[in-house]
Amino acid sequence: MSPMQWSPMFETGVAEIDNQHRRLVGYVNELQSTRANDDPALVKDVLEAAIDYTLYHFAFEECLLESSDYKLTDAHKKVHEKFAADLFAMKAQLERGEIGPRQLNEILTKWLFDHIRHADTAAMRKPIR
Repeated sequence: MSPMQWSPMFETGVAEIDNQHRRLVGYVNELQSTRANDDPALVKDVLEAAIDYTLYHFAFEECLLESSDYKLTDAHKKVHEKFAADLFAMKAQLERGEIGPRQLNEILTKWLFDHIRHADTAAMRKPIR
């Protein structure tokens, strides 16, 4: 699997959100590169940092949506809450050896691509009031 590439299709028009999304893409790519080292502790460390930053990003984004009176903020928050729970579940699965770093990377890449491309770009570009 090749590294996730930033694309103009991910641009939301909100500089801080775009910068945070770039950083999340960086974490996904860092997870991919740690796989090659075959060091479970390193994969775990990167995943924990990615989870921490993801939670920060979700909170920041939700505040921005609330302040713009985005009509679908509650639904967007629910998607974030579900994915946060999924992240902790995946971390536990990784620690138990039920999923490997490759599977983890594939799941995160797909989710991040889909979420930024569809939910976030729609919410940031065309706020529904």
